[in-house]
Amino acid sequence: MKNKYNKNLAEYFAVTPNFFDGDKQKKPNIRKCAEQPWQQTNSEMWDEVTETLCDLNFIQAKCAAGIGYYLIRDYYLAMYSFPEAREEAQKSIEDEQKIRKYRDDLIAFSNGEISSLDIIQSIQPWTDEEFEDNLKQNMNGTTHLVRIRPFFNFVNSEIQVLTENSHIKGFYIQHAWNFENEGPLVNKAEKLLKQRTETLMLNHPSQRPIYNQHPALLRTIKLDSRLIGVDLECKRAFFADSGVFGVLDIETNQWITAYKAYENRIERAINSASGNRIIASYTSNRYIKDHQDNTVKIWNLEDSKLEKTIIVKEPIENITATPNGNIIVFADKEDLTYVWDIGKDECLKSFQSQIYINSISINPNGKYCILGGHGRGGNNYKKGIVEVWNLETGKCTQTKECCETSVVCIVIFPIRGYFLTGGADGTIKLWSLNSFKCRVTINCKSWIRSLDATPDGRIAVSAGDDGNVCVWDLKSGECLRLLIGHAPHIYSVNITPDGKRVVSAGGDEHTLRIWDIEKGRCIETSQDESGALKKKTMVLDPSKRFKFVPEENRATFVDVAPNVQFAISANVDGTIKLMSMETCECINTLRCLHRGVTGCHILSDNRLIVGSASSEDTSCWIEVLDPLKGESCYCLQGAEFLHRFEITPDERLLLLPVDYVGIRIWNLDDGQPFKTIKHNNQRVWNTSITPDGRKVIVSVDHESLWVWDLNTINRLTRLKGYFSEIGKIVTTPDGKTVITVCDSDKLIYWNVETGQFLRKFNESMSGNTKFAMNPDGKTLVSAGKGYLKVWDLRCREVLTKITTDAWLFGLNITPDGKKIVTWDDKNLKIWNIENNQCITVYHSGWRQIFRVSHLRPDSRLVVGLRNGDAIVLNAINLRLAPPIVTPIRLWLFGRGRFKGIWDEKVTVKCPWCGQRFSAQKEILDVILCITQNAGLKPAQSPCLELPKEAWEDPGLLSECPKCNRPLKFNPFIVDNRYNY
Repeated sequence: MKNKYNKNLAEYFAVTPNFFDGDKQKKPNIRKCAEQPWQQTNSEMWDEVTETLCDLNFIQAKCAAGIGYYLIRDYYLAMYSFPEAREEAQKSIEDEQKIRKYRDDLIAFSNGEISSLDIIQSIQPWTDEEFEDNLKQNMNGTTHLVRIRPFFNFVNSEIQVLTENSHIKGFYIQHAWNFENEGPLVNKAEKLLKQRTETLMLNHPSQRPIYNQHPALLRTIKLDSRLIGVDLECKRAFFADSGVFGVLDIETNQWITAYKAYENRIERAINSASGNRIIASYTSNRYIKDHQDNTVKIWNLEDSKLEKTIIVKEPIENITATPNGNIIVFADKEDLTYVWDIGKDECLKSFQSQIYINSISINPNGKYCILGGHGRGGNNYKKGIVEVWNLETGKCTQTKECCETSVVCIVIFPIRGYFLTGGADGTIKLWSLNSFKCRVTINCKSWIRSLDATPDGRIAVSAGDDGNVCVWDLKSGECLRLLIGHAPHIYSVNITPDGKRVVSAGGDEHTLRIWDIEKGRCIETSQDESGALKKKTMVLDPSKRFKFVPEENRATFVDVAPNVQFAISANVDGTIKLMSMETCECINTLRCLHRGVTGCHILSDNRLIVGSASSEDTSCWIEVLDPLKGESCYCLQGAEFLHRFEITPDERLLLLPVDYVGIRIWNLDDGQPFKTIKHNNQRVWNTSITPDGRKVIVSVDHESLWVWDLNTINRLTRLKGYFSEIGKIVTTPDGKTVITVCDSDKLIYWNVETGQFLRKFNESMSGNTKFAMNPDGKTLVSAGKGYLKVWDLRCREVLTKITTDAWLFGLNITPDGKKIVTWDDKNLKIWNIENNQCITVYHSGWRQIFRVSHLRPDSRLVVGLRNGDAIVLNAINLRLAPPIVTPIRLWLFGRGRFKGIWDEKVTVKCPWCGQRFSAQKEILDVILCITQNAGLKPAQSPCLELPKEAWEDPGLLSECPKCNRPLKFNPFIVDNRYNY
């Protein structure tokens, strides 16, 4: 009878819509999203529940309803209920029962209730052969479990991203299509893509991840507080920050409890093995007189009450406890160690260590503890030392020098008489407590910040500054798994007693990640120099010693060549790759003169200007390369510091600011020095070349702006009227006005012709660090920490202020001037300036975004990642207006001893094909008519003074005669031929 009611409700919800408002998708059907999978599972409607949980529209609706995390529960319930999965589900339940039994036995052992402890055996991770066999068996499978698993993997690992972006229409389809290159999930998304009209950012098909049926990364959870530990089952996580405790259910990402524990800052905190107690140490607030509180507090999480308070004289640096939480050991900043019995509420022992303590570990029965740190002075200073203390006698029984640098982590095995140490030098060592001899040494070449191991001593996990979690076989010292996904600096890592799962927490990115190290694997795709796609499986050959050398190989520069045939990606290690925009294959790989590419520029003839820094000294170089031939044309010696360089619009000169010298100018045709702008030992910070290429504005020592004539190398004028620290410089497209960031991020206008101070914005940029000029010259966009602003340069007011949830690393404006591209470390977004709406979001996953090229008129761009890769994105359904261009009469610099001349024709550079052409007479006549009717004086700026209606004249629309693509002209001409 019960199943009958479940079936009736399931059939009722199945015919109701996912959204009540149709295509708007703002009002999800919450009742349907919450109940439909549950009712179908309970009524054993296996085909129907499989169809529901494989429906991307239903997934998006449930995330939009704010209950996306319950999707994971729905998947687990369905997969455990399928007839073909009951055996596997029963095994999972038995495994959980074994861990709970081990936890209860461990607490009983620490209480002295039992004299022996049964150690749970850790698993053996799958091999490559087992992965391939399982994949072949399931690729053609038709069971419900095989059909639902790809969708479960997608939701389970991406639920945080799906929930955060559920308000973006079509995002779930885009993210599913980018998630893998084949499989049921991608097939479903590909069908839905043909029906969508929203703007979507799609990876090139060859750059999508390889299909992975058993991913190692199960889930990523965004944190707001510092992780202090997880329980033995890795199902609950404990957080503490600024006096607030919280307990999080990892499976559902739901807070079990969160409450204010105290006002002062929590310095150290741990949880007992049972998970019912939190032991926290607090520090004084040196700026508030009444907050002198160096205490240790024990909180009971079952009733949220404070059990004990221990007052000490000095701040607590390290703390540990027995599994039952009755005995705690903590050390203050003077390395005085206390042994405290919570039940008796008394200090059993206190002793003074002879080392600087970085880590404390105590054995389960509380008989001894091991202190790790480094020596105080003499020959032992900074050398890693451990001390073994008998807690009953309060005496040090062993002292041993372990590593070259400080001991950071210590793990004691429950009853086997072994312990692990992790050092700042990147070494992990297994020690015998009786003989104090090192049994195994592992060198992972990175600062070990956290360390954990299974109780049977077979498997250990480490994490540190390289951003990777390493799984080690302690018998052979080999790496079994390399789990990639965190940003640098992982501060905490825990492993379940059976070795199946690992939980890691990143410090800089504030994320919690859950890994499956038994059946899961990490797969990366990369291209070799020939362009062939290679699969790199992060399951290492046990016969080879694993050595990992951490190196951040971020993409420092990405851009698309003017002819749009290839893209350039330059990395920190000095490699430069050419990638086809059509096939995303590697065309060529170059090596610059030195490591450390600091800047690049692609000329219209496809030559590449590269700035690089020497790894042997502090000198910098400019190298001119022919990327298609793979040849170096010539090199220009730079200076001690290379901030950036600029190229004149005619692409004949390179301007290189040199500290305390001035600006060196080089001829790009032959690589010979042209002239030097000297500034009397003043430091040159920023430069900006006018659109016609005749003048350059120079910021000197942050406090003055000078205008120079590049042809005669004469200082024309100093921009007067305002004295302040000058930051970035940008010039309007008409070349009449210079805009700088001055006076605590204030925007200042200067007239280039007269050198006079014009006006200042009243509103500050609020810490914004990036800004870009709109191609029409009417607005300017700035981005920074939590803000995106659009400034009206004509009315001196902020038109738009958008609050973001991240620090924006950069921004670009689309060629039509109507949309903005912004990015942080994980998300790339396109915004509509007119309605302040986010059009689309691209999420990069664990691969952090570092550089982004300009969005081309054909809606393609290139994203450079922190791991050194570059990906091509195509924004489908992005409706861009014709790109805005400005007709300019260029100053053509002479070659060799020949003097420069003005170009005979007014030309335009096409954003589509990258070629420069002569502006049509019809267009020039329309522009001249607009400017004459406005009655502007020669010194006035058309960008700031022309009426808004001038840009709406239909006569400004034209096309490029080279590629026949549409263009829109600005209603002014940059022509300074008669001003000199």
